[in-house]
Amino acid sequence: MVNTGKPSGGCKLCKLRRIKCDEIKPFCMKCKKAKRDCPGYSDPFEAKIRDQTQATIRRFRKMRGDTTGAENRISLPQAPFAECLQTPFTTYKQATATSAMTVLHRRNGSNNSSSSNSSLDSLISTSSTSSASSHGDHGRDDQYIPFSIINHLEDRATSYFLSEFVLIPMREGNLPVRGYFPWVPKFMSKTQPAKVFLSAFRATSLASIATQHGKPVIGSALSAAQRHYLDAVRAMNQAIQDPTLAKSDETLAAVLLLALYETLVTSSQGSIKEYINHMKGAAMMVKLRGEQGLATQEGEAMFTTTRNHVLGFSCLPCAPEVSEFTWLLRHTCAREKDIAALNIANSAIRQDVDRVFRKARDAGHGNRHPRTAQRVLAILQSARALEARYRRLNDTHVPPQWASPVVEWVSSRPDADLDTCATAPGPVYGFETMAMGVIHLMTFVSHLMLTTSVLRCAAWLAGPDADWRAGDEYPDMAATAGRRVADLVALAPYFCRWNGRDHTRANFACGAEARAGDPLKRVAGQIVLWPLFAASVSDFAKDGERRFLQGRLRYLADVAGITQARTFLEMRVSSPSDDIERDRGTGYHW
Repeated sequence: MVNTGKPSGGCKLCKLRRIKCDEIKPFCMKCKKAKRDCPGYSDPFEAKIRDQTQATIRRFRKMRGDTTGAENRISLPQAPFAECLQTPFTTYKQATATSAMTVLHRRNGSNNSSSSNSSLDSLISTSSTSSASSHGDHGRDDQYIPFSIINHLEDRATSYFLSEFVLIPMREGNLPVRGYFPWVPKFMSKTQPAKVFLSAFRATSLASIATQHGKPVIGSALSAAQRHYLDAVRAMNQAIQDPTLAKSDETLAAVLLLALYETLVTSSQGSIKEYINHMKGAAMMVKLRGEQGLATQEGEAMFTTTRNHVLGFSCLPCAPEVSEFTWLLRHTCAREKDIAALNIANSAIRQDVDRVFRKARDAGHGNRHPRTAQRVLAILQSARALEARYRRLNDTHVPPQWASPVVEWVSSRPDADLDTCATAPGPVYGFETMAMGVIHLMTFVSHLMLTTSVLRCAAWLAGPDADWRAGDEYPDMAATAGRRVADLVALAPYFCRWNGRDHTRANFACGAEARAGDPLKRVAGQIVLWPLFAASVSDFAKDGERRFLQGRLRYLADVAGITQARTFLEMRVSSPSDDIERDRGTGYHW
């Protein structure tokens, strides 16, 4: 699924005839002059979606090393049974071997095992047995995975995904704590889940178990994940043609799962672009759904999930401007907390900065129109005011309930240990709940990116040949950015070893209770990935801090199986210096 941007404003007939429409309402004059009946205009918020099925097939074939180029050959072969036995899921802990749907029904208050089994049957695919292979096995059908084993693989993948990525909402005293992908169990427990959601879930859960040791396994799990991904793309293209299905909860849930899939499977910049494309589609769907999309708990949770992903993306250095995210960043729920509203306002400023400088670049590198300068100055004033609020919260007037608890202090470490050590010299933060850790994480990285916005505006106003480090804004912003990088370094160990135990309380949808010494849950690695990257490429990170942060990114890639971390390690970016050079028309951009 790919959203291709703002739809044309022309009437339906002019678009069909491929001519420029004068867009006069209610009926255009082009049609009237041609003595044609003008059919009117499309919904102005309608998303333009391009069918990416064939492009996805080609991408998968390239990743698998298949260069035959047969465009009409879309079925992926099943892996031999011996290969299935060698995949990493066979060593997965026994705690997650329990049927995922049985656990879901138990959490939903049902103890009816027959009901659980019937729901599980509807969850598992009915894959057909592959025809005999033409290579090596002399046409023996029994070399391929039997039907029951394929079902078992998908059941194990379901259990694994629910026990690693899905956190159920709970309450801490009087404070409700949101989960992570909490809407997945609700849709899975339906008697007949929507095809688009079920295919997307199967693809993502199989991808998660195929990459659980940090290296994609080109075998049964990944092949099945790719097959279900293609099914999900086809089902998505059908769903968006139906006005009702396009606004349904399960369609939006499927898009969010496909975005997660991209972060798990491939480690190239192409995966980031595919992720952005999916999130564009999700943002447009949220806009189409409007306030009605917040009527259910699942709808509100998916709105929050979508916007949190967009907020995280807006904190990435040198990230491209995405116009589809603008409405989402500026739309605030009535129940939003002050700190969340602060982070949303920061992302809106980042969007304004990106937009005004893009327009200036498009008009010519030497374009410094007075209206543009006035706009940049207005954004700078807003950014200064917001930065003052962040500084009061994080530095000068820290509320007692906001202060980050220090659970450990590391006096020193040899430089050689920074690549692999779990903690860096200095304080180590810890929190009672992951929710509090996430709020601090996003606030620290948002403040860091706000200093970048301030410096970008000041550098542009100073002129293309001026040294941006010599401006009046630089000393304060550099010191503030350095403190936020130090905060993110102190917070990294909490997420990189978070397993649902220790100083936290968690409620995963599946699996046994965490024990001391268990490895981190991959949901924590997914959440901390982008903030760690933003801190690691900051111009204000010290050499030891940068080395430690890059080591944590390598850990997320090699141990947590978040393969997108490898992409970030390969990117040579510095912020805000590259952002400023890009604003001047010469810097790096994706």
